[in-house]
Amino acid sequence: MAGLCNIKILLLWVGIIVVADCSYTITAIKFGFRINIINAAHGNYTISVKEVNQIETTNKTFQNKNQNQTASFEFPNLKPCTTYDHKLTFNGKETCENNSNKTVTTEEMTEFLQPNETNQTRPTKLPAEIGNLPLKCTNLTIEYICSDSTNITKNLSQLEPFTDYNCTGQIKENNVIIINTTAVRVKVDCEKSGEKGLFTSLYVPDRTTAHENKMHTQDSCNITGLKPYTNYTCEVQPTYKGQDVRQKTEKKVTTKPGVPENISSLSATLEAHNVITLTCKHKEFNGPHGKYTAILYSGVTRLTKHNNNCEFKFKDLSYLTTYEVEVFANNGILSSNKFRKSIHTLYNDKAVIGFMVFLIILMFVALLIVIYILKCRKSQDVNEDIKLNSTAIYANVPQLH
Repeated sequence: MAGLCNIKILLLWVGIIVVADCSYTITAIKFGFRINIINAAHGNYTISVKEVNQIETTNKTFQNKNQNQTASFEFPNLKPCTTYDHKLTFNGKETCENNSNKTVTTEEMTEFLQPNETNQTRPTKLPAEIGNLPLKCTNLTIEYICSDSTNITKNLSQLEPFTDYNCTGQIKENNVIIINTTAVRVKVDCEKSGEKGLFTSLYVPDRTTAHENKMHTQDSCNITGLKPYTNYTCEVQPTYKGQDVRQKTEKKVTTKPGVPENISSLSATLEAHNVITLTCKHKEFNGPHGKYTAILYSGVTRLTKHNNNCEFKFKDLSYLTTYEVEVFANNGILSSNKFRKSIHTLYNDKAVIGFMVFLIILMFVALLIVIYILKCRKSQDVNEDIKLNSTAIYANVPQLH
């Protein structure tokens, strides 16, 4: 029994020495890798490989039945022209020393190209780009041939928007077709990342005749002829070759305030000899806040009034004076042109009437005085006549003897 134990200890000691000396080299072959293990011990070797910068790892286990000999194993069916990280372990525990490069790149293996593994990204813009092979092999290229519903073939640079195509990539080695990719459906709608911004602004430079429809082929379109400060519903319908493509986009917008319309007519009348009344006709303010302003001038005199309606009254003005009046509309931001007019106040009729009343009273008083004087004179004349008659009677009385 003791001898048997010594044999087991010796074998274990030998195994440790073998594991410590485990080393390998790895080289690329046409079908993948070849692993050469130096002084390979009897047991299982596992080679683990993964693409650089990838997570997924592929493992393959080999059994070596010999002892202290160089063992060679192959790891086939890997991607061509692809760089891999690698690691070799013995019996799932000990890691063998790598005597070659930390990474290894497979050779070109056109026999193992898988068409469905080609990275084919559908294009979203023109000129179209579907993508290249995920291979960095200098002798391999890919060229796409596309056909539409009428079977007219085009290359990627000739594709048109809003058209369905089936595109197949021709993988070539030294310009010779070796295999085709799986077909990919391509339709470029020319959508932009900022599609929600189809309406970014609405520019209203003037008030010419409105355009109900306007065709445009650029990224922006100025719609002129709209009314200022007016609510509009704007729609954009993309078309291509006369056909509607994609759904129309709608947005409600309000145009910016504009200059109010000018006063169309102004009436200036005298309500009294020194009272001026103004009325005017006007339509659109073209802005948020509508008010009218009237200004009255006479020399250095300046009177200003504001009103929501175009009706004004200026009282207690000077008589027999010429006044200039101006009326304009304002929307809180901009003002219309001023409508100007002249008007002349009349004489002071109240003073004239007072003077005439005074004259009438004066004449009435004078008349009363005249009447009184006449009456007084008549009364005096009567008294004188009575006195004279009395004297005459007294003188003719007969004397008695």
